[in-house]
Amino acid sequence: MNAGSAMSEPYQDKNTASQDILKFSSRIDERKLFSVVGAFDVPQLSYDNTKGTFVNPGLLSKLIDSSNVQTNQKNDKRSVSGKKNEKTYSDIKYNGLITDSSAKIELFRQRYDIIRQRLQRNDTFLRETPSGNLWNGCMFIDSISSLKGREDQDFVIFGMLSQIEEGVYCIEDKEGRIKLDLSEMVLDEEDSTGIITMNSFILVEGHLNDEVFIVNSLSQPPPEKISESKSAFQGVDFFGGHSFNYDQVTLKAIEDLDDNGAIIFLSEVWLDRPEVLNALRKLFNGFSSSRLPLAFVLAGNFNSVPYVPGNSSISQYRGGKALKRSSLLINWRFLLDL
Repeated sequence: MNAGSAMSEPYQDKNTASQDILKFSSRIDERKLFSVVGAFDVPQLSYDNTKGTFVNPGLLSKLIDSSNVQTNQKNDKRSVSGKKNEKTYSDIKYNGLITDSSAKIELFRQRYDIIRQRLQRNDTFLRETPSGNLWNGCMFIDSISSLKGREDQDFVIFGMLSQIEEGVYCIEDKEGRIKLDLSEMVLDEEDSTGIITMNSFILVEGHLNDEVFIVNSLSQPPPEKISESKSAFQGVDFFGGHSFNYDQVTLKAIEDLDDNGAIIFLSEVWLDRPEVLNALRKLFNGFSSSRLPLAFVLAGNFNSVPYVPGNSSISQYRGGKALKRSSLLINWRFLLDL
């Protein structure tokens, strides 16, 4: 069913269409349009470089990344930084919350591939020319290894910022790494670079000098509109949960007409602290006589004592003491009906 089925005529003016959508949306229970998907129920998708799309990890044993084909032939499996590693992403499967160090390495390899494929379809900064791709007017390098011997020319490199030793920064991709010289980089007071931390994936503009990349500027990869991402990966369900029987136009119209679509987020809800419980009581009492938001989201930690394995603090978590205190929610029946 969509908005069109609620309309009496195939072609209507804007005002008439808005009235029809309003009548249509009034018959919809907005709670059915709010879906909670557990962390373990979200689809575990992985980007496959060969196919240029996201796949289910259950299929990974049948798929081999193009970069791994070459490394397997050499019997030399490497991490993001080029160091040898025992496993490739195709070998790694979900085995619960705890896994080995190879999963962390492949996390960064996946992140590199996902961001890079997004950059490659950016039509704002990326330009294709007969001599190669240009990013914001500078040559966009395919891999760090291809920089060798190309001095005194400006390039843009994409990779992960790392530190091989104290005070020595470098940028690395799946093929290798190169040291960075940040001494000539100038940041304006109104610079919009944002916060860049270690292991961030960044774009670095500069030139090569004696096997060191002299940095002129660095920036974060530009974001991509959700409409463009959906267009690039049609049919891929990134979030899971049940699907809605309404098209995007109808859902957007319902959202615009709903003046009660608020969601209240609370973090560090320490249920073992009396002052927190009192604050929750005040909050819920206030809403008991007013229109309710779409949802309350209570995030942890739910205990003020950090969980340290082997420490006496774990006694706070045994028997779900903190969560038992959450029975206070029963005092507000309207919360259970949300």
